[in-house]
Amino acid sequence: MKMNIKKRIVLDGIMLFSLISLQAVEFVSAAIHEALGMFFFVLALFHCLINLNWIKKILKSKKNRLIINIFLSIAFLAAISSGIMQSNVLFKNIVYANRSKWNHVHAWSTRVLLLIVIFHVINNRKMIEAAFYKKRDLGKEV
Repeated sequence: MKMNIKKRIVLDGIMLFSLISLQAVEFVSAAIHEALGMFFFVLALFHCLINLNWIKKILKSKKNRLIINIFLSIAFLAAISSGIMQSNVLFKNIVYANRSKWNHVHAWSTRVLLLIVIFHVINNRKMIEAAFYKKRDLGKEV
């Protein structure tokens, strides 16, 4: 799927803002937190879809990016699945689990996810900078 690099960066910024907002669970209702979590999930899937060619490239090279993205994927899946397992609103009638144990997993996995996202952004900073400060082919690896 083709998308302008600046639009991709805007999407990434929305994702980062959403992830940071999700960390402030004490300040919003469970319904808002869970809805924002599902919104983040959809954004992350869309992010992977529009960056599929880039993902294919890093599978062949750039081992440090590959490692960061593997850990990012694991933390993302842990955060989403544990969020669903401990849901009190959106999935309360679907999941029958010990929600208090999943709460602990969810709290740690989301913090780890945020930390790895920071590494992901730092690791891709040249591409982000190029999108705003340099005029060159942004489709190529920077």
